[in-house]
Amino acid sequence: MAQRLFLLTTSLLAATSAFASEAAGHEAASFFSWDMAFKFINFLGLMILLHYFAKKPLTKMMGDAILTKREDFLEQQKLVEAAEARLEAFKTQMAEQEATMLKHQQHALAAIEGEKARIIAEAKAQAKNIETSTELRIQQNLQKAKAELRNFLAQEATDLAEGLIKEKLDKSAHDALFDTYSTKLSQIS
Repeated sequence: MAQRLFLLTTSLLAATSAFASEAAGHEAASFFSWDMAFKFINFLGLMILLHYFAKKPLTKMMGDAILTKREDFLEQQKLVEAAEARLEAFKTQMAEQEATMLKHQQHALAAIEGEKARIIAEAKAQAKNIETSTELRIQQNLQKAKAELRNFLAQEATDLAEGLIKEKLDKSAHDALFDTYSTKLSQIS
């Protein structure tokens, strides 16, 4: 009711100011003149007609607008809830993927460490084989060098002895030595 009274008062004041602006430049119009009364009755009739004919459509229009806004709000709220649910599912999926990735990383690191240990062991075994092989070659080369040195020394001693014998023995001493050696050989055999 207070709303209607406020609306009526506002309308009257608006009509008065409209009337006053219309009368600008003419003599001042009285608020209680017949002209003003006619305009007031006209305005009041218009308000009654609007109230009688437009009240139901305006109320229905406002109610429909409220229902539409409420439905839109509920729909948006459902969309927000669905988006939040998808976000939670995504977060869960990301956490699972991070856990899986961490496991893969740990397995990869363990595999790398195992491979590293295998390569180191293999390298140590290879180094040991190389060391053993090298020592064996050194021993073989040393024995070969000793044998060659012995042969060389024996050959040189023989050549030196032969040279000395040739110098000290002449043809007759050589023949006598040969005869002695052959008689001893024949006695042994």
